[in-house]
Amino acid sequence: MEGSTTVQRLVAWAEAEQEVRALFLVGSRGEADGRPDRLSDHDVLIFARDGARYESDEDWLVSFGSILVKLHAEYELLGTTVPTRLVQYLDGTRIDFSVCDVTLLERIAEGPKLPDMLDAGFRALNDKDGWASRLPKATGEAYRGRVPRETDYQAVVNEFWWEVTYVAKHLARGELLPALYSSECVIRFQCLVPMLEWHTRAVHGSDARIGPHGRGLTQVLDKEEWGRLQRTCLGASIEDAWKALFATTEYFREISHHVAEHFGFVADELALGVEELLRTMKGGRAGESQNSG
Repeated sequence: MEGSTTVQRLVAWAEAEQEVRALFLVGSRGEADGRPDRLSDHDVLIFARDGARYESDEDWLVSFGSILVKLHAEYELLGTTVPTRLVQYLDGTRIDFSVCDVTLLERIAEGPKLPDMLDAGFRALNDKDGWASRLPKATGEAYRGRVPRETDYQAVVNEFWWEVTYVAKHLARGELLPALYSSECVIRFQCLVPMLEWHTRAVHGSDARIGPHGRGLTQVLDKEEWGRLQRTCLGASIEDAWKALFATTEYFREISHHVAEHFGFVADELALGVEELLRTMKGGRAGESQNSG
């Protein structure tokens, strides 16, 4: 990776820019145990004396190649809004730039621990003022499976069993698109994936490391479990979607009980009642005397 053209360009650019006081590579390419592949992004933190300059004048972005498409976004870090420039270059390289004022780096250095993106591990490609040595030590623990609180567990359980009734309602009406939204956007990524992260923590301990949106689960789940997870994906027909819905509830019920048992939580008691309601809704017998909602 040290010899990669993109890294070389980042190093040379940061060295030539006197306003840039530090440039850190984070994400899979910056973590000590990261496993980047040829498609992995370059996630870059720029700490400059005048961060606004690099936000308003974007000519510097072409220093790394011909731009195909770029996106403006932002996120919060230590209560500060950090603007980003997400850039896809014509040669296939993608660089996600976060443009920070160097005062934010000063605040990080004064804190008891690093923000997660740095705590997971980083490489200082440029460090004109020796900031890296002044920062808290990266533990590498960020983004690893964490022990859940029981309140978090119960919130995910309740959200799951509430939302599956919406999926059933949409399917009973023959409305596949809203069923897909509830299943994929809400149930999968707000309920099933978090529960799977806790489940893998219970099975594999702190070695389990799951990225955003369940990235890395393919390396953690065994063949049987991965097959079960695949069967939770709604198909292109209403009948296939019903099968996937019941596969989802069965799988969630089992792993949520395992999580509760492992961590000493009160187990999910909603499953049987809600699953019976779903079967009733599939048969067209639920809500016959109720108004549509």
